Amino acid sequence: MPRGRPHLRVPIFSQRHINLAQRCALALWKGIDYETGRKMQFSDSEFLAEYTLGFEAKRNAPRSRFQINTYSLRRMIRVGKLKAMFRSTNPIDFSNGLLKLQAIIKEYDSKLNQKNFKKDKFTEKIVMKLGKSFVTQTRIPTINGNYRLPFATRILMFGLPMLPLYNFSNGLASKMHFQKRPQAAIPHFYSELSKGLQRNMRRLSLLKPPSHPIGMRQARWTKIIAHKWWQRRVLDIALLLHFGVTSASPKIRAIQPH
Repeated sequence: MPRGRPHLRVPIFSQRHINLAQRCALALWKGIDYETGRKMQFSDSEFLAEYTLGFEAKRNAPRSRFQINTYSLRRMIRVGKLKAMFRSTNPIDFSNGLLKLQAIIKEYDSKLNQKNFKKDKFTEKIVMKLGKSFVTQTRIPTINGNYRLPFATRILMFGLPMLPLYNFSNGLASKMHFQKRPQAAIPHFYSELSKGLQRNMRRLSLLKPPSHPIGMRQARWTKIIAHKWWQRRVLDIALLLHFGVTSASPKIRAIQPH
């Protein structure tokens, strides 16, 4: 990172701010864009069910056809407001990305059986691998180093929710003074968000998660919740709101917490 400009810490949020982020997260869970209050084409609960169960099916039957496909990925780009990727001079390589994703699932499965499985290091490693795989590599250097890390973190957070994953955002990373090159920022970004989660866990732990996604058994959802997936999702939104990367619509702000 640049000298003399250390990154900003994740603050300790007030319960009021956490509650607003919770309302935003619940809106996304139901398929409502919390920035506009409008209905979206797909919800967080649908993404979590589709990706988690799709990844799990591939783990259980490696030779079976992967349920996650180009259409699934394009839908996440559209709903996740990542369309800027299509304007890049380096095209998105969906085929290579899907192949790398399947390799990551296989690697994850093998790591689970190891006694000293270091989840944090593994998480950073697969984010970098997947982020790079979605770019058709050229010799022309770019500021992002030919990585698609915001896209990779979203895919993996929904597909492998029991890992300590956080959504990476170029806008948030910039506001928090991380390096402009995402591949250089990721290790520091993930370390700070992990510490920030712990700083805010007392209030985040008071939040009530939504009901399990349709198509997903309660037992699986309970395990996902136990790995703080919902708290990580809310923290992500709390940071976006705090640093002015995004804002909640008056409709969402007007909702009274239960």
